[in-house]
Amino acid sequence: MYFRLSFLPLFFCTILFVAGCHILITEQEWSDNYALLEGTLSTNPEMIDGDIKTVGETRSSTGPGRLYGSSNATEVIVTLPEKKLIRRIVIHSDNINKFAIYADRGGTLHSDTDWQLVKEVKMVKSLPVVVPYMDTIPTARFRIVVLDTKDDATLARQAKADLITEMDRFDREQENYRYSDRGTRFRTRYPARISEIEFYGYKSAEETATIKSDPKPKHETELDLILQ
Repeated sequence: MYFRLSFLPLFFCTILFVAGCHILITEQEWSDNYALLEGTLSTNPEMIDGDIKTVGETRSSTGPGRLYGSSNATEVIVTLPEKKLIRRIVIHSDNINKFAIYADRGGTLHSDTDWQLVKEVKMVKSLPVVVPYMDTIPTARFRIVVLDTKDDATLARQAKADLITEMDRFDREQENYRYSDRGTRFRTRYPARISEIEFYGYKSAEETATIKSDPKPKHETELDLILQ
């Protein structure tokens, strides 16, 4: 008898815990795309215009991309109108392969920005690129630094062939002069082509409750108002 009585509180606690987890999972929904909020800015506006058909190219980077041994990495900077707690980033691109995401932690004594590396994707395996993002600090500015694209290898081979041809031509004109860097490793980066960058958080409990309380499609709600 004692065993049964002591078991009941544990049983009910387990039931409540499982039910709570179920509610948390089922009611947690993605927010709208923060990149489409009024006031959002980007160094490449085509990437946040909500039109998948418009495509922008990343531009030369002058920031922390050099930490990876590259002076010609390319990037895009997106600034939201207010700080948001981001949980997922989606990048629509047909050639991005490796990239790093930086978040601005606020100004310092020497700069208006403080870019910190928060995520690195070493190889894109599927498109569009969906990046789970569990940073615990709300952020308004992001830099996506492209470290490699699917076009880089082709571009590097062509650049090497063109340079060797030019060097050979120069050698023929200057027989007594020889370049010593024929074995130099060529590394040329191609800009990423991006049609859209999307930022998502979780909907608040209030937003989720509002949606669930009025499950009718918008056109049905409007029809009800007309018929009243």
